[in-house]
Amino acid sequence: SMNLGIQIMQKEPSGGFSFSHDRNANTTVADRYTVTSKLRRFFALSLTTALREFRNAPNIASVQNDIVKAVRQFFDAQVRAGRAVSYVVDANSNNTLATVAQGYFILAIDVLTPAPMERIVLLLKAAPTVTVETPTT
Repeated sequence: SMNLGIQIMQKEPSGGFSFSHDRNANTTVADRYTVTSKLRRFFALSLTTALREFRNAPNIASVQNDIVKAVRQFFDAQVRAGRAVSYVVDANSNNTLATVAQGYFILAIDVLTPAPMERIVLLLKAAPTVTVETPTT
């Protein structure tokens, strides 16, 4: 229902009600936050499209290096855009002579995404005698 824009009220332990959101509506740990699951899907779809030209290419070192270079350039751009914090591309751990002979080239990619903004805290002073202070950094 949330995908259709319908909000469902959740009964809170305190007796009150709140709207459903990522944290209380999804029990799958990897998909708990919309921002994380959307980024994961964006990365996968973008890379699939970008690497399509390499499909059925010779499974040789120079082509494999071009794929690794393209993936690194893509994730460098994602870090600059703020969609990723950091990443690691591992082209060595999962590739053996047997997997290459079977036509596989396996890249293990670990991406650290930004944390979701789950809570926004406002500290507000409002009264006739409040002194306005400049925040220190």
